[in-house]
Amino acid sequence: MLGLLISIAEPGLMVLAHQVDFVTLGAISSFTLLVVVSIVSLLR
Repeated sequence: MLGLLISIAEPGLMVLAHQVDFVTLGAISSFTLLVVVSIVSLLR
């Protein structure tokens, strides 16, 4: 659970998510990327 909160609050991940959203023209939204990374961090 802690990994979920840490990954959502990570500023570097937010910047990366917004860049991916921009480059993919919204095909991969920043919110989706944040959620996927957070879920994967729970599984590790």
